[in-house]
Amino acid sequence: METDYTNFNLITTELSENLKQAREYMKKTKPRAYKKLMSFLAKQRKDIFPRVSLLDWGYGFECNFNCKHCGTSCLSGHNLNQTVPKRMPMDVVKRVADEADELGYFIISFIGGEPLIWSELDELVKTVDPSRFYITVLTNGWYLTKKRAEHLKDIGVNKVGISIDSGIPKEHDAFRNKHGAFKRAMNAVHNALNAGLRIHISTTITHQNLKSEGVRKLLELSNKLNVSIDLQCATVAGHWQGNYGVLINEEDANYILELRKKYPLIRRDVFPTPGGTGGCPALTGSVFLTSSGEVIPCLFIHISLGNVYRDSFKTILDRGSLIPKLRENSKKCLAGEDMKFIKKYLSRTFEQKNLPLSFEEGFRIIENKRLK
Repeated sequence: METDYTNFNLITTELSENLKQAREYMKKTKPRAYKKLMSFLAKQRKDIFPRVSLLDWGYGFECNFNCKHCGTSCLSGHNLNQTVPKRMPMDVVKRVADEADELGYFIISFIGGEPLIWSELDELVKTVDPSRFYITVLTNGWYLTKKRAEHLKDIGVNKVGISIDSGIPKEHDAFRNKHGAFKRAMNAVHNALNAGLRIHISTTITHQNLKSEGVRKLLELSNKLNVSIDLQCATVAGHWQGNYGVLINEEDANYILELRKKYPLIRRDVFPTPGGTGGCPALTGSVFLTSSGEVIPCLFIHISLGNVYRDSFKTILDRGSLIPKLRENSKKCLAGEDMKFIKKYLSRTFEQKNLPLSFEEGFRIIENKRLK
């Protein structure tokens, strides 16, 4: 039976209240970003395209961990235009941020790799201009000390996502291939909260671990701390490229929905939000920008829609809109649940060394005249 989100916000109100608080903060402190948020929700309700909300920015892929599920490791050092610099110059960063602002993006989330080892992070936040965007940083927490958390708050970061994949220390450390990772992540949670940053816990969910004790402990932690927990369902990208066994099924998706009755701060990308309709946000809400300027529909769909060194952001989004599946308001994660999309498109990325694939290679089933 297909997962039914019709009465989603009637199941529990806590997550809605959590999001409403964030929106009220944005309304008071970032009116420009708030206006873009309201415009996005209106377009989502009316199914108007293009509509944009979140720009995931992989400015660099260096990392101090070697996680079993990493989705960006296969993008590190590879790009379709080998002439671009390893780091995007700040004048290009500003141009991209200006275009993103003009198009209506209201959240920029810096993702690695590990952003807290970027020497350019402060300048990056300053250049994109926090007055225009709600700024988040996704981190493994290793370097998020009390002093660093306070500094992030001071430079304009609003929220940090801290990756924790099990509430059992040994399990988390093993998954992250880093002894002491759980302890440092938990310290990071408290350092961020004490600094006045909003946080969420980001947890990778597979068919195998969904009902585990380790995940249950994290859900309990979410309730205890009153912070949202983003369940990032496994995909067939990165280190799990072609591994269909880790994917959740329909029964798992329904189980997650039922869990919200007890753990109301559970969040998934496909869940509806107050005033919106929900659905997989790949292209219909968000895109991922790689360190070499390639724009892909999401972190786990390793097929390029274009490169910001060559094309405008609008041109890139228009190109993506040629793919009907990317314009649908899919209730399933395209990279982790939609088997038709996975087998038709993502399977082309399997065992490829130079990712992302070009638009033509990844979506070549489209008529040639529409690719021009």
